[in-house]
Amino acid sequence: VDAQGNVFVTGETYQSPAWKPVTLKYDRYGVQQWAQVYGSGNGDVPTALALDAAGNVIVTGKRYTGSYDYLTLKYNSAGSMIGSARIYNPSGSSGNDEAHMVIADGSNGFYVVGRCAPSNSLWDMNFGIVKYGGIAGTQQWAFQYSGPGTWNDDAVGICRDSSGYLYVVGSSWQHSSYIPGLLMSNTDIVVLKMTSAGDTLWSRVYGGPSYREDYPMAIVYDGHGGLYISGATYNLSPPNDMDMTIMK
Repeated sequence: VDAQGNVFVTGETYQSPAWKPVTLKYDRYGVQQWAQVYGSGNGDVPTALALDAAGNVIVTGKRYTGSYDYLTLKYNSAGSMIGSARIYNPSGSSGNDEAHMVIADGSNGFYVVGRCAPSNSLWDMNFGIVKYGGIAGTQQWAFQYSGPGTWNDDAVGICRDSSGYLYVVGSSWQHSSYIPGLLMSNTDIVVLKMTSAGDTLWSRVYGGPSYREDYPMAIVYDGHGGLYISGATYNLSPPNDMDMTIMK
């Protein structure tokens, strides 16, 4: 929702032969102002949307070209696309890359986070963080985080504080080797603090009491130097399921 009460929505619409991303604008009374459909016909999928200070709309997700890559689109407030689609495939591999979240930076730029495959492995995934700058949305830098383990790392959220520092949260395989029979037993919540230039200042790891799966879902900055993270952690007590986790 923008300052004028306009509402922006992204999702999928079917246009033969495939589902395609659609972005819509409604005014404060719920009257549709425009709808923009983008897609190559290969099953592109949007996952998140953000607005910048100028009222531009940024949509991110994944694009299928034999495998999935990051896809990011930018529209002005009238629904016209700014520049071309931004595709991120960090290593040129045939592994699947998927963007999960996008935020604006306050200066016409934006950040996209998700997971990316540095190789063709199904499980060898890293955090993938990309900065785009300027009205045209030109890529300025990209950073990957790989935990001490050799398995699935996945960034799901990002926020920024009043000084422009970034906080990225995701799940990470924190053990150095695979333990037979415990494939899903070592995933922890990881938070990174980064500068706007892409440098990592610190990382924090949370592992729940069960030493099993811990997954974040969202992160927010509280305006006073603190962060809140919500997610889920595995509980070994019966019925051995996932519990909600909230941390500061």
